[in-house]
Amino acid sequence: MKDKIMNWNKESIYELLKMIEGLQQEDPKLDTIDLSSLPTDDFEKWGIGGLEHYPIWSVDKHGMALVGDTADKVESVDRILGISLNQKLYDSRKLLGLTQKEMAEKIGITENHLWKIENGIAKGSKLIEKSIDNIMKNEVVNEG
Repeated sequence: MKDKIMNWNKESIYELLKMIEGLQQEDPKLDTIDLSSLPTDDFEKWGIGGLEHYPIWSVDKHGMALVGDTADKVESVDRILGISLNQKLYDSRKLLGLTQKEMAEKIGITENHLWKIENGIAKGSKLIEKSIDNIMKNEVVNEG
């Protein structure tokens, strides 16, 4: 079963999850498998490379990802990016000690839109994420 997992064709994340669950049923003493060695489609292609605060183990050709501390959940890359961006926005704003209004002005969006992104009501964009990155880089350079 391990060989089957390592040779997974990246077509369906549900197929990979089923194989992992099958391996765990075959050997109940098996606490974990090396999740970091699971085959995956390119994280960078999907825009999820470098997400350190969210456990993503593998992604298929259709943008569905195996996630969770024990790789037991499936989520779409779109949902992961939405979760990641709202957390990134909130964390960055707090780190800089800015109000929502101040951060919104720096990004170039309304305070209401920023609030909606932080609270998961609205989805951010790559442009907003890039703005956050630029703000953080500039603030760190100015402080240093």
